[in-house]
Amino acid sequence: MPQGIYIRTKKRGGWFQTKESNESRRQKMLGRPTTEKMRLSFEKIKKSFYKGYTPWNKGLSAETDERIKIIVEKISGEKNYNWKGRNCSINTKIRKSNRYKTWRKEVFVRDNWTCQRCRKTRCELHPHHNKSLSEIIFKYNIQTMEQANECEELWDVKNGLTYCKECHKQTTAYGKNLKQIENV
Repeated sequence: MPQGIYIRTKKRGGWFQTKESNESRRQKMLGRPTTEKMRLSFEKIKKSFYKGYTPWNKGLSAETDERIKIIVEKISGEKNYNWKGRNCSINTKIRKSNRYKTWRKEVFVRDNWTCQRCRKTRCELHPHHNKSLSEIIFKYNIQTMEQANECEELWDVKNGLTYCKECHKQTTAYGKNLKQIENV
């Protein structure tokens, strides 16, 4: 690694090293304290600063661990002010399930990872249900994941298409568009 002071000049626009700068640097270093004095003063500062703290790589102290556990118990689960119960919509449960993820991947593989409208590849892809997920849930009155797993139409790969994000937004069954249709 090169040593010395590098100076940037306006004319050249680059960096270069001068012999004078190395010599002036040596002269300046003669007036500074020795490395031993610097090390001792640093140790004093370090001890006073970190007094009462455990180092970051040693983990938390037992007292701090206990305090954190008590706080977490006070604000977790049903005790949390934002608790709405463990109920989430069946639509959300289905979309987060492993079976849905495999269905999604099978649709993408069948369509060779290309959008079926614009034929784009290497973009954000979305799986699209020909017959929408909410229609299937309503038709078969699906309320639990067991009922969803038994419904074959829900997991039929023929019911799915691969669209890019832009093409998927143009479909009538996409998020906000579907809500507008249901309200009419």
